[in-house]
Amino acid sequence: MRVAGIDGCKDGWVAVVAEDGDFGTATLCHRAKLFDLLSEIKVDLAVVDIPIGLSEGPSGRLVEHALRRQLPGRKSSVFNSPCRQATYEADYESASNTNRAVVGVGLSQQTWALVPKIVEADCVIRQFGQKRIKEGHPEMSFCAFWRRPARASKNSVKGTFERLNALVSLGFDLSMLSEGLASDAKVATDDLIDAAILCWSANRVVTSKHETTPDAPQEDPTGLTMSISA
Repeated sequence: MRVAGIDGCKDGWVAVVAEDGDFGTATLCHRAKLFDLLSEIKVDLAVVDIPIGLSEGPSGRLVEHALRRQLPGRKSSVFNSPCRQATYEADYESASNTNRAVVGVGLSQQTWALVPKIVEADCVIRQFGQKRIKEGHPEMSFCAFWRRPARASKNSVKGTFERLNALVSLGFDLSMLSEGLASDAKVATDDLIDAAILCWSANRVVTSKHETTPDAPQEDPTGLTMSISA
């Protein structure tokens, strides 16, 4: 089975792709558009770090609440997803006000910055279907690997090496993978780390070894299941 972990980056999306759980021969693909990326890598299943399924009120998604309970010490890595109505707004203030009116809380600037990718992914997933694309969260994937949350932030030196050591133990060669990037690609180290661990989670999904959060996922009004696969 061919699987991928996908993470957003400043100039698009980056995927780490593996065949039959052989992470040592994983490859990398970087494209500006998610549709183009998925069309090129032709995987049986991908796990992507982006909200799939959006609330339309009166409350937000249960996914984020469940993640925070499972990630003590790493709660700050979990952003509230916008309600669908907020994604239609043209500016941050309007989106935050709409979100507050629909689900009772405003939006963070971090969430607002993700809205273009959330909208893009929402359209693409309707074309590819959720049987082929699952929502993931890198911190939940690392938690599933260690059976505990990460000890340090991914933005710290300690946290970076903690995650790199985990990936090396799985067989990933990030140095080799990074050679596949164009010199002007805006892919950060943590983007590549996150895509790799999501690739591991994608392999767990196709081998039925994965975990789903929350235990009883909701569906949004469009029929998309709102859950994390790790």
